[in-house]
Amino acid sequence: MIVTLSSFRPLLEEFLAARGDKVTAVVPDNVHARRESGNPGYTIRTIQRWDDYTALAGLARELEPLGVTAIATLEEPCVRAAAFLRGLLGVPGQDFSSAVACTDKSVMKRRLTKAGIPVAEHREVYSTQEIGECLDELGGDIVVKPRHGFGTLNTYRVNSPQRLEELISAGAFEPPRSLPTDFNASTIAQQLGKVGYLVERYIDVDVEYHCDLLLHEGAEVFCLASRYGQPLLESSSRTIGSVLLDPESAEAGTVLELTRVAAAQLGVSEGFGHCEVLRDRSGQWWVGEFASRPGGSMIPRMLQLHYGIDTLALLAEQLTGRMPRVESVSHSGTLAWRAVPADAGVITDMTDEAQLRSLPGVVDVQVALRPGDFATGVLGTTSYAAFVFCTGDTPEQAEQRAEAARNACSVTVTPSSPDGLSPIGKDGYR
Repeated sequence: MIVTLSSFRPLLEEFLAARGDKVTAVVPDNVHARRESGNPGYTIRTIQRWDDYTALAGLARELEPLGVTAIATLEEPCVRAAAFLRGLLGVPGQDFSSAVACTDKSVMKRRLTKAGIPVAEHREVYSTQEIGECLDELGGDIVVKPRHGFGTLNTYRVNSPQRLEELISAGAFEPPRSLPTDFNASTIAQQLGKVGYLVERYIDVDVEYHCDLLLHEGAEVFCLASRYGQPLLESSSRTIGSVLLDPESAEAGTVLELTRVAAAQLGVSEGFGHCEVLRDRSGQWWVGEFASRPGGSMIPRMLQLHYGIDTLALLAEQLTGRMPRVESVSHSGTLAWRAVPADAGVITDMTDEAQLRSLPGVVDVQVALRPGDFATGVLGTTSYAAFVFCTGDTPEQAEQRAEAARNACSVTVTPSSPDGLSPIGKDGYR
């Protein structure tokens, strides 16, 4: 029996069930009805919140007679819950100490700092007054983010007392008035005083990278570096995307090295990892954050298109006790992707997918929203209308083609805000 944990999408449980694996999916109470309505080919159990460890202990007692052999998740809010259940049920995989280090940004930064890995100077805070004190202490330019957050949600750059007051007045550090249903079980819904925020000295980032790896019993299956089109907190276009780097290049080499030492210091020896690496304008390198899960958004699709890396298939092999294998990571040229944003409201018109596919270098288009769908507006680095993927002989050529394809995709929206679907953290991704 394989147990999966998910709030957002049933990708893993559906994949495993389609293979014929026996699966039990644990989901939040408020998405249970929606999951059951799809007639899933797996058993569903529910929990109200992922950080309710008393409820998780009760769930473990219910699962124990089922002969659980593996527990897995693809989602950041579920990482600690999955590790907690592993410990109670005695199954292999990431332990709770490592899971905390990979999901609590304060613990993460303390561990990396102790190991001599360069990270931004930081403080824990539990009130807006403490944020103001850190603004003065850390040089008048800081980044404020939830300790247990994800996807840059509720993440803000604060470079003046006036900006801090604007955010406080807007309720930026209070629980959101309404959330998409899928987010309600996560710590994003909790108050500043209960969960806390991390305040970091602002790094003047020139280039931001991500590195994605898979480990099995301490052995590396793959480790691949990519470069974001823009530093995530500096984007003015409300879009994201990245390009794969030549693994043999000097910049990729630095990213790979920092990722590997970060994984080791955080106790990650099994499963996926996703590391954010920064280079500032003086040329200094920093580790931003490390997550013990696959990269989000369209990063898995990029790896699949270029290298044939199937994230779900590799994880399924690992969960059933087999060594996941990748044929080769050598490949000519490279690939870039870009996301197409949409404002909050009902989509009334959108560029045709076939038209996008006809553009130079385009190898794939993933359409997430269509005319008639409601767009929540960009939530951190989530909730986009479409994604385009382009090849190129060099990273620069692939990026230019992806930018052109993104700009060619027009999305027309009629403003609207149905109950329970209002954007959150709209200043969190710049």
